[in-house]
Amino acid sequence: MKIKKIIVCFFLITIFFNCNKTKISDGKIIFLAGNVTVNGHKAKLHEVITAGYSVQTADNSYCEIVFNEKNIIRLSGRSHIIYNISGEKSVINVYSGSLAGVLKRLTTKDGEKLSIISPTTIAAIRGTSFYIKVENPQNTYFCDCNGIIELFDINKIEKKEIKALHHKAYNVILKNNKTVFKKAQMLYHRDKDIEGVAKKIGVTIDWTKID
Repeated sequence: MKIKKIIVCFFLITIFFNCNKTKISDGKIIFLAGNVTVNGHKAKLHEVITAGYSVQTADNSYCEIVFNEKNIIRLSGRSHIIYNISGEKSVINVYSGSLAGVLKRLTTKDGEKLSIISPTTIAAIRGTSFYIKVENPQNTYFCDCNGIIELFDINKIEKKEIKALHHKAYNVILKNNKTVFKKAQMLYHRDKDIEGVAKKIGVTIDWTKID
């Protein structure tokens, strides 16, 4: 009888831990300030973010999400994203605001790159530091801070590959149903901003070589 009870207890404990196990594709909020919501409710520190979750920040609010230990994104004020990272796909939709990121360990099916999708562009990223700001529905500012990215128009017809030691930026503009890639200056962020984000995952950016 005791043996049966032990087996049942072990079985229940196993189910409990498997049900509560966080997937490596799940994100976790490691920092927040101000008014941040997840799926419409007030966000909590260490809250788990899974595929399909909506994250929004109000004015003067911030949120940092880490996934698989060596990837981090930082939302600034008045931002809205949908986190769609799972074992099958790797996508973050940015509807408004700005997002900085440092990626070092993506784990998706077939080694897929992370796709950052804004109203005007799709960026394919792997092992890269970057910054994106949706200036308005027709214009997205995107900076390859360090690494290699591919920028596409929203229909993935036109492509521009960018290799950057130290910040190469473009505005991707939708005008008269055509996409224009226009070189831009370094705006909205600084070296120390990206370095600060990287530090949260134990990474130092080497600005002398392409990641």
